[in-house]
Amino acid sequence: MISFLSRLLVLGLLLALPACGTMDPADSSIEESSAELKTAGTYYLGRPDFRKCAFPACGGYWVRRANFPNTKCLDGTWHTECYVSTLDLAGLAVGQVLSDKVRAGFGSGGVVLRGKLVAGGNGSSKLAVSEAWMSASYGAPKQGDLLYRGSPSGIVCIKAPCPALHVVKLNSSKAANLHGADVSKVPGTSADRAALEDDLYTKNALLAGHFLSGNWGHVLVASQGWRRVVPAGALCGGGNDDACGPGTLCCLPCGIVPLNGNACHNRCFATSDDHCPLFQ
Repeated sequence: MISFLSRLLVLGLLLALPACGTMDPADSSIEESSAELKTAGTYYLGRPDFRKCAFPACGGYWVRRANFPNTKCLDGTWHTECYVSTLDLAGLAVGQVLSDKVRAGFGSGGVVLRGKLVAGGNGSSKLAVSEAWMSASYGAPKQGDLLYRGSPSGIVCIKAPCPALHVVKLNSSKAANLHGADVSKVPGTSADRAALEDDLYTKNALLAGHFLSGNWGHVLVASQGWRRVVPAGALCGGGNDDACGPGTLCCLPCGIVPLNGNACHNRCFATSDDHCPLFQ
């Protein structure tokens, strides 16, 4: 895999070149256009509902489909956004602390959720969530930027530039292989951006951005990024917090010596005070 510094060097050369147009796999269709989207669900952004009436008619969330001006609600009609009374996060298996962080982040623009709108009790509706993606530092993407899911393209080159990054527009089947992504403007610390880029080239991550084309190829210039929230208790190695995803720490929760001689492993924990528990 190309090193982090090598990617920065290539991106710097790319961005220094004069632009020669854009390469945007945009899609203006209304319907999600792939079987994978219909099976796994839609990517949503949201905001809290502050209307003053009895729950569940009020007090939930307004959700909207990422990248598109309209959203299909539970009753089959299309609107700019749809109301749901609750977020069903049971499918994430992340525990109460991290669930609270996901809910707060979704209402503040720091979380992207993937799931399906389903009926709840007493005529209510809910968003049944299958994936949650969290940004390191909340902040709206640049006006006009679209959201993409990036992952390794599987293409191996002997020299740069190399189309090593595969991006798919959220809620669409439009996709492209790119020569890299510039995450230098994504809010957060340098460590946050390094973790985001590592996920991008080894697993997957979400980016909001636009395309810049130069003589050397195509790059996605990102204004925001989200890493996937992983289940609580997942194994992690050697205290590597990056392996746990956002909102969690890689902890050794058995004290200094494993209790009763049992094996102890580093696991991902979400804590309210951002400190690892001594025992769990």
